[in-house]
Amino acid sequence: MKSISGVLFGIMLFLVSFGVLYWNEGRADLSDVAKKAVIIQADSVTSNTELDGQLVSASGTVTAEPLIGDDLYLKPGSYFAVERHVDVYAWVEQSETVTRNPSDGPETTETVYSYVMEWVDEPADAKEFHEPEGHTNPAGTLDESNTTVSSAMVEQYGFTPEVIDLPVLSPVTLKADKVSLTQNATLVSEAYIYVRNSTTGTYQAPQLGDERVSYAVLPVPFEGTVFGKLDGSTIDPFVTKKGDTFYRVFNETHDESVARLHAEYTTALWAFRVFGFLMMWFGLALLFTPIRSVLDFVPILGGIGKAVIAFITFVVALILSAVTVVVSAVLHNLIAVIIVVAVMLGLAMTAGAVAKKNKIAHHPEISTK
Repeated sequence: MKSISGVLFGIMLFLVSFGVLYWNEGRADLSDVAKKAVIIQADSVTSNTELDGQLVSASGTVTAEPLIGDDLYLKPGSYFAVERHVDVYAWVEQSETVTRNPSDGPETTETVYSYVMEWVDEPADAKEFHEPEGHTNPAGTLDESNTTVSSAMVEQYGFTPEVIDLPVLSPVTLKADKVSLTQNATLVSEAYIYVRNSTTGTYQAPQLGDERVSYAVLPVPFEGTVFGKLDGSTIDPFVTKKGDTFYRVFNETHDESVARLHAEYTTALWAFRVFGFLMMWFGLALLFTPIRSVLDFVPILGGIGKAVIAFITFVVALILSAVTVVVSAVLHNLIAVIIVVAVMLGLAMTAGAVAKKNKIAHHPEISTK
């Protein structure tokens, strides 16, 4: 039954992998969109009304107001955005697969579970554990939060902080003058505030349910670039022809922002290609689960069989993934499709003409007729 379920899951992975690879090749490279943005001077509002509704790029000093904190421990400061992260000291389930090769029987595998307490951002429900008794996690007392300013500008142009995509926030260095602590909260380092919810816990020896809080912020002012649709003296979200919303602020120059967009696209492109390939490889490997189960009855054959199956499925998945990537890229590009069709038609017509010429050369009477 495990073999059959493995085969069914393998078929699903194998088929879905084609969809993942096809979708990935059709994603838009926003750096290509950004390159078409009209670069405007941000120190004064343009009088060219023809730019309204177009994608623009404005660079300059980004300012924001009012001062914000997180309404908990971090005092208001010169921040564009504040992100509060909360970790809870809780039970974590760990598993290890043990393989046994008895001389008088087939190879068997067994999963062994163990439990330790660690700092986690989201405690697991004990119902999900294989051994829930004695490993119940308490609910956290604090929530994570994201706060942004209500008003922001790049020089003379306003934009909407709540909906624009922000740069990566940086960890804030916590100092005594930057925080306001309650009775059970202690500033333990420049990175964390320790919140004791137990009776005897300390940061060096935390107990179940204790929490720690850290922050990441985007300080203002900063020199940056905003991409979006121009609407008078404001920059709003821009929607591409493919329906993607492009509305971002960078703490970099225009050229650096375009380069970052392309780097993000390239990283995601190859990450999904690898992910799709792994799905296809694992899916193909699972199709051979019944054969591996039979081979396990002979320990030597079991090990060799697994290695051979892994190698063969790896090669097949690699070839199929590469073909799928190429075909998907062509199908997503209308111009490329037209060129491929035209080339194929040209080759077919050339081949037909050559074949006809050779036929006439060998049978001159055909030409006279």
